[in-house]
Amino acid sequence: MFGGFEGVEAIGSAQQYWPEAGDRFFAYKFALNCMGDPWCYEIPTGEGGVDPGERFNVNGRIYLDPVSKTGPDPGNFLPTYMIWYQGLP
Repeated sequence: MFGGFEGVEAIGSAQQYWPEAGDRFFAYKFALNCMGDPWCYEIPTGEGGVDPGERFNVNGRIYLDPVSKTGPDPGNFLPTYMIWYQGLP
């Protein structure tokens, strides 16, 4: 299964947890049911997707710096943190 989102789709997503974050950080979610959350990627299930409880990988990619166009700016890198939680069935 492949899917994804672009960083521009996540602009402003961290403000729901940290109002001072502005547009500098994002807090995007992955879920089997996003329940209409605009900052959530809904993971498909069944054929071509994953089953509830099944393992899956999440990868990221940093694109070219829009100013230099030579590569990503290491000064802009922040570590990625993932928090795994499981809701009630």
